[in-house]
Amino acid sequence: MDVFHITDRHGHKLTDEAVISHIEQSLCCSDDAAAISSGGIRSLTTLELTGADRPGLLSEVFAVLADLQYSVAHAKLWTYKGRVAALIFVEEESGAPVEELDKIRCIKARLRNVVSVSFILRGPRPH
Repeated sequence: MDVFHITDRHGHKLTDEAVISHIEQSLCCSDDAAAISSGGIRSLTTLELTGADRPGLLSEVFAVLADLQYSVAHAKLWTYKGRVAALIFVEEESGAPVEELDKIRCIKARLRNVVSVSFILRGPRPH
């Protein structure tokens, strides 16, 4: 999608050029330093979450991951008409991708309680 219609909380079209520029820069990921280590591209475990949006949802997702002692290396989040979609790139405290099946099952079970509609976990991929 190339066109975004962004409004403020009152439904008015966004006109502040500084805010628009900041949003455009935030959406661009061509030089994404968060996913690149000094030694090159590293492998991260990707969590794909979708569901109903609500206040505090992202905070709860990150709290679950912190409680499980996983680091969030990078995240992208989109909301539209009360729905949310997120890509969250996580790793073990050691910096390694999450690969053990028991750990993946635990993440899925804990996050399923927070985001109840849909959850997909993809294995490690370079980002």
